[in-house]
Amino acid sequence: MLKRLVAIALIGSSVTFAGKILPNDELQLGLLAQAAQKKLVTLANMHLKGEVKEKFGNLYDEYTQGLMKIRLKKLQLIKEYAKNFKNMTDDKANKLLDDWMKVQKEELGLKEKYIAKFKKIMPASMVMRFYQIDNRINLLQEARVSALIPLTIPDQARRMQLQEAAKTKAAEKPSKK
Repeated sequence: MLKRLVAIALIGSSVTFAGKILPNDELQLGLLAQAAQKKLVTLANMHLKGEVKEKFGNLYDEYTQGLMKIRLKKLQLIKEYAKNFKNMTDDKANKLLDDWMKVQKEELGLKEKYIAKFKKIMPASMVMRFYQIDNRINLLQEARVSALIPLTIPDQARRMQLQEAAKTKAAEKPSKK
């Protein structure tokens, strides 16, 4: 399952494997193939030509390299979550939430940075089209990852507190006759 999470989390990332054009590892090859497929879908739907297409492709590669670094951080958070989800304490949940928000802000910052860069090589309407395509692909990827991640189970002490509170509330509730 972890290999599957890694693969899904990194889809669309431009990956360099120790200077090799093609890696010998199956997982890395899969990631490379998925990144190439994402770029192919993106370029096909952008309908760019000539110099603009070339400049876009190069900038797209830079963008995806930055995005991959962020996605690796997300993967680390998912791994940390996986270790703790069956007995999640409030302290651990707060740490994971804080770290998740930092990564989300970092991704937003990267996107903002590249909006400006993409606007230098093509009109804003085409930049918008790119981000629409990119967001659709990313949403599909995130849906696949989310389907593999179980919901948090609060730690035993917290569950007991919630059960006691529910019993107390039920006992205080007047019955209707």
